[in-house]
Amino acid sequence: LISDLVDDNPVPFIYERLGNRYHHFLIDEFQDTSVRQWMNLLPLFEESLAQGNLNVIVGDGKQAIYRWRNGDVEQFQKMPELITLSPTEEMKSREQTLRMHHAEIFLESNYRSSKNIVEFNNHLYDQLKLTLEEGMQSIFENQAQKVIHDQGGWVRANRIVASKKEEQVAHFWKILLSDILELQQLGIELNQMAILFQKNSDAAETARFLLSNGINPITEQSMLIHSNAGVRCVIYYLQWLINPLDHKAIVGFLTCFKEVHPKQIQLEEVYEQIRKPVGQGSRNQLVLEDWMKENYPELYQLQSADLSVYQLIEQIVSSIGLLESAPAYAEALLQLALDHASDQNDGIAGFIYFWEQYGVKTSLRTSEKVDGVRLMTIHKAKGLEFPVVFVPVYHEGKEYGASAPLPVEFTEPIHGLGRAIIPQSKSAGDQFVQQQFDQERERRLLDKLNTLYVATTRA
Repeated sequence: LISDLVDDNPVPFIYERLGNRYHHFLIDEFQDTSVRQWMNLLPLFEESLAQGNLNVIVGDGKQAIYRWRNGDVEQFQKMPELITLSPTEEMKSREQTLRMHHAEIFLESNYRSSKNIVEFNNHLYDQLKLTLEEGMQSIFENQAQKVIHDQGGWVRANRIVASKKEEQVAHFWKILLSDILELQQLGIELNQMAILFQKNSDAAETARFLLSNGINPITEQSMLIHSNAGVRCVIYYLQWLINPLDHKAIVGFLTCFKEVHPKQIQLEEVYEQIRKPVGQGSRNQLVLEDWMKENYPELYQLQSADLSVYQLIEQIVSSIGLLESAPAYAEALLQLALDHASDQNDGIAGFIYFWEQYGVKTSLRTSEKVDGVRLMTIHKAKGLEFPVVFVPVYHEGKEYGASAPLPVEFTEPIHGLGRAIIPQSKSAGDQFVQQQFDQERERRLLDKLNTLYVATTRA
């Protein structure tokens, strides 16, 4: 492993090669960097600093929300000190190099949010940081920001009094729907709004609620172009062209066509018309040509048209009305076809293979104008911004993380184990284990506070 190579050695060969090529280094989002990642990069920094070059580490301890991926905000807070259980002479030397070149610069101004939002967050986290133990409060020590946009901004906080989460969710949905309708009356479009959640499951439930009330939710799943029925209709049509007896393609095409044009066809009637007996038995074959020739001649004629794959897809998109019903998805599919055409010339079958390998994973660009409210987790929203943000905070009536088992180490092995995952208790019976319980609870509280900070600073 790279870490084994660099821990106790001067700059190894692979870093000598990189160091000869790059002279300055910048690490962004350092608060979410693991100790091991930092140890692996240290030789590059040490060599670069020794040559008098500028190196920059950028981070915000208040936005450290990836501890579950081994991100360690403590090493950012203690910079230039290195966090290591058994410091070697090489580590001590590297720490000394960092100390000699270390300088802190705080970015005090907020260029994103308006006055009311900045001042609300300044006041909110001045109070919430007091819930942390004293050692962790330093993470929020310089959290207050200066206002750049000195007008506007709107903050509304609703307190929901309910003991069960289900009741809290129901109250939130009622408030959410009222607020969305109010914002629309003020001229704010749905695609300017985002709802940020702790869990994907909460987002999915809210998406179903919005759909049932006539509001289109845009989730990570719905951003996949494959999620659109019109796009799938095009793909099924292409598969049918390859094999006109492909039942899956026929059923898929008709089902998606019905979803795009719910009033134009009745599936039961269509199946009666296209079902043809085969041989002497009771088996039936679905035959689409006659039905399509009679009802949708434009689509039928594309079977024999002398067109490139891109031109064919363009004609199908036009014939089924996808450009009108879902322009962003239509344009994304056409772009995908164009990208394939520029690299390959392997016909419809080649494009279908390309679609199955890459197309089903392709998402709309976030800049695409899709009419709907964005729903995502707070982790996915990190680094993004929205004109309007809703942040539901559910309280489940118990201390944060109080019921979850925790990993602990023992001062002496128990049944041969030096560490284990054990349930929490108010009194662990072992001072060393209890200390680990207490530390982990504080870290989980910090995780929750940091996640809230990320959410409330997206507007």
